[in-house]
Amino acid sequence: MKRTLFFLFLLATLWGPGENLTAQESTAPSASHLPRLTTCTDKNLGFQIKCSPHWQREISPESLMLVVKGRPRHIVTVTITKFAQGQYLWEDLSPKNLQANFHYEPDFKIGPSRVGGQKAVIVIANPIHYPNVQILDYFVIKNKALYRISFSVNTRNRFEEYKDLFAVLIRSFTFTEPSSTSLSRVDAQE
Repeated sequence: MKRTLFFLFLLATLWGPGENLTAQESTAPSASHLPRLTTCTDKNLGFQIKCSPHWQREISPESLMLVVKGRPRHIVTVTITKFAQGQYLWEDLSPKNLQANFHYEPDFKIGPSRVGGQKAVIVIANPIHYPNVQILDYFVIKNKALYRISFSVNTRNRFEEYKDLFAVLIRSFTFTEPSSTSLSRVDAQE
């Protein structure tokens, strides 16, 4: 649990409250430097996203973490967290609230975006206690549940290397109907 919270914290710390961020479409990355991606579906949390069948998966009741790179000095993760249903409103995604709840450095950037056909907030930040980490967070409220899609690179100066991959992944994110009756929680399909 501590490890999951650490990565969630890392992912939540990338852009600052005083600066507005405009979502920009990334140019399509060349297929040569991206891993082979399939569709991963988390049936309990109700979403699909592109992923590699080779990425390590860490599953908890409220989140799915995909470890893109897991070297001790260079960790890259994608974490999707669904916070309790029935509690969240758009007012909760103010810069002040995001900084307080996700411990971003004061110079984080924030702006509007769209994810899975839904209105979203994008944040680029560095965690207060982890200055070498860069995070790209997307926050979406669906059915009053807060979803956080967080991309984290723990070697801050290497974040640009993963920008195209993160763009492909966030564009692939879609919501599905949650199902708690499935025997297999996360499926990877070709």
